[in-house]
Amino acid sequence: MLNRNKKLNKLIELLNGMSGNKIISIDGNWGCGKTFFLKQLEFINKKNFTFNDKINEKNANKFKNNYDVYYYNAWENDMHESPLLSLIYNLINDFPEEKKQTASGKVELPFNMIDCLNTLTLNFVDIKKVKTYQDLTAEIHTSEEKKKALNNIIESILPVDKKLIFIVDELDRCKPDYALKMLEVIKHFYLNENIIFLLGTNNLQLSYMISNYYGSDFDGYGYLNKIYNLIIELGNVSPAGYIENVLGRKNLNGWIETVMYGVCDNFNFSMREINRLLNDYDILDDYMKTNYGGFFSEDLVVKYLFFPYCLGLKIVNGIELSNFFAGKGYSALKEFIFTNNEIKEILKNCYNSKKTNIDSEKEEELLEIYLKEKYDSYFLNKITEWEIKENKEKFLDIFSLLSNYSKITME
Repeated sequence: MLNRNKKLNKLIELLNGMSGNKIISIDGNWGCGKTFFLKQLEFINKKNFTFNDKINEKNANKFKNNYDVYYYNAWENDMHESPLLSLIYNLINDFPEEKKQTASGKVELPFNMIDCLNTLTLNFVDIKKVKTYQDLTAEIHTSEEKKKALNNIIESILPVDKKLIFIVDELDRCKPDYALKMLEVIKHFYLNENIIFLLGTNNLQLSYMISNYYGSDFDGYGYLNKIYNLIIELGNVSPAGYIENVLGRKNLNGWIETVMYGVCDNFNFSMREINRLLNDYDILDDYMKTNYGGFFSEDLVVKYLFFPYCLGLKIVNGIELSNFFAGKGYSALKEFIFTNNEIKEILKNCYNSKKTNIDSEKEEELLEIYLKEKYDSYFLNKITEWEIKENKEKFLDIFSLLSNYSKITME
């Protein structure tokens, strides 16, 4: 439904032809669908399903035969002290054939794996312990033993002639120290040729996190580029495609639907943000119908233009929304309306509903004047009609449910 099967097929082809240890970033903005994309890869690997023309059956079967896929959500586990042990414990827990159950029902690990885990629980190289050359060699030896122990666990889990794809998701949402430790673990300890890492991240946010942690002069993005072997970008999907195909909300050429589509395009909303916009609208629409018996039926500009635009602003930037309510948002509103012909046509219909039909020779000028008058009436306290005053009270009352705009007064 998201038209990403082509990219999913290409990723499977790429993995099928890949040799050696690799660290691959699946990069995308928050809410663009990275987790769903990675879960689809896991689903293809683990589940039996009926193939269609969207997924290449030959490539998918080869992928199943070549790899085991394991999914790890870093954000759900960032309360752990050691990312290394968290990865291992979660991995072992999801491979039940590697656990043995005693008569008492207690689950035990194979003895050799327990030895490996005991080795892994030792501290990494601690410079404070190093007093002599002998101390240094002992610490380095311990670190090398850890790598060997880790590889032994992986090899005991993996079937013969199979490789492991380790998906680490939501790293950019973790606590900074945990995210950085996890990156260091992946970079230094997973040297096994049978492991490929797929990291689901928002690299822009992750690079900010790294720079803040190490200092503003530290090149966070350069740090990530040294770790990744490949970055695959997952862009935002078409808002119209997502709303229609996934959410099942068709654009029936209604004014509200048209403006909602325009808001999503204007602010380049991710799927998560589209969900938020439509959810807010539905809730407040019900509230207005219950409390006011309608949806600003007295003023079409407020109903069809100001209201959905402000819902979008609230998601993007609360400060910008406050500025809009304080009379400082007309320029952006004008650009939003006049750069979208369908929305501009709605403004024209609003104009014609209150005035005589617009003069085609002066259409642009008259619509701009009309929009500016409406905006000033509501948000620069230039209220001259009781109807507008009443509608403004409703408007601010509704938005007070979502945020605190107590500084906005009715003068």
